[in-house]
Amino acid sequence: MFTQSTCCACGRKAFPIESVAVNSKTYHKACFLCSTCKISLSPSNHHLVAGKLFCQVHRPTAVTSTTAAIRSSPADTRSVASTATTPPVLGPAETVTYKTSTATVNISTLQTPWSVLGVTPGTPIKQLKDAFYKLINVESRQTRAIVSLSYYILLNVDLPSSKFSVSGCQAICRDTGDIWFLCAIGHTAKLREKLTQNPKQLLATDGHGCTLLYVAARGGFYDTTEMLLKLKAHVNTTQHTKSSALHCAAYYGHEPVVELLLSYGIQDTINTFGNTAAAEARTQRIKCLITKYNVDASAQTIASITRGISNCISHVAHKGEVVGLSLRVANTIEKMKWKTAWHGTKMKYTASILQNGLVASGDKLPNGKAVKPPSNHFALNTRINGIDNWAHPIYHLCMSSVLFRACHVQ
Repeated sequence: MFTQSTCCACGRKAFPIESVAVNSKTYHKACFLCSTCKISLSPSNHHLVAGKLFCQVHRPTAVTSTTAAIRSSPADTRSVASTATTPPVLGPAETVTYKTSTATVNISTLQTPWSVLGVTPGTPIKQLKDAFYKLINVESRQTRAIVSLSYYILLNVDLPSSKFSVSGCQAICRDTGDIWFLCAIGHTAKLREKLTQNPKQLLATDGHGCTLLYVAARGGFYDTTEMLLKLKAHVNTTQHTKSSALHCAAYYGHEPVVELLLSYGIQDTINTFGNTAAAEARTQRIKCLITKYNVDASAQTIASITRGISNCISHVAHKGEVVGLSLRVANTIEKMKWKTAWHGTKMKYTASILQNGLVASGDKLPNGKAVKPPSNHFALNTRINGIDNWAHPIYHLCMSSVLFRACHVQ
């Protein structure tokens, strides 16, 4: 038999597996929230004041008898203001509510972003990112919305364009209709309404060059991301570090969002850290997902370029992962024992290589056109190491007695 109690917050029955007991009182885990900011609490990190739950930041300040006496005297009003320990009031907080197919989300415009993420002012960006990652990958839409908003506040609060005011460790949003606030909390319906009224805002970027698509992907809000894509958001736009929404979704482990972005044709580019989204992926599943999509997309492109020339495109695997494509020229003699040799080339040259083989710089193709070395290679007719026209003979020296099948590798 299972014992059950009544939740002190909602009044409904609460079974042990779904509840938490504190000071002889029982709460649903989903109801054990701060009355002000709605952040999830724990038995070791909560405050119960006048029957209401509070986090450390929003715990009401106790009023001493001395302070009460001072307040009773109108003549001492200035003294009260100067000696009060409560931080300046930011203004009345509002609650923004929205519903999804599975949850009702209530977000206060007054937040404690440092407390939510468990960091302090001045925390290095890498530690801030790690703290965000640990908290954003939860099932609760309520929690994800608060964490996403808190992270957005900390990244943007010092920018001139910020719509947030800060006092002490608290921050308040001054405009609940702001597109960045709505995107950061995953309020898809209201954001769609705003963008429909003003479509140009779909192209907006914040102080870091992030798009709405980037912010939605970072929070793991699938429905918000999908809505932006359907409204024709520019999928390949990158922010100031050249990271795309795909980098962001992969880095923070949002696999469904990664799949969605790939289905809309987002490209896996290299950011200023020298990484692709696949390289920054938090999980092996996401990495394989991006890599396979890249290879399959390349296969479609190569198939159109080499139509009639190559009759076989197959995957090349390394340690169980697809890393490239193998193209076989029609009528290739399969009895030959092939050795793999990697050759970097541009996609547009694939058809020519399959038709004519690898041709040395300076030689001519059957159509009469001469092959020229790339601008960053050794120039023709240049003497190096005592060898005239180094670029031409070194090619033949390295490539003698080797037959190639062209491969494309991401």
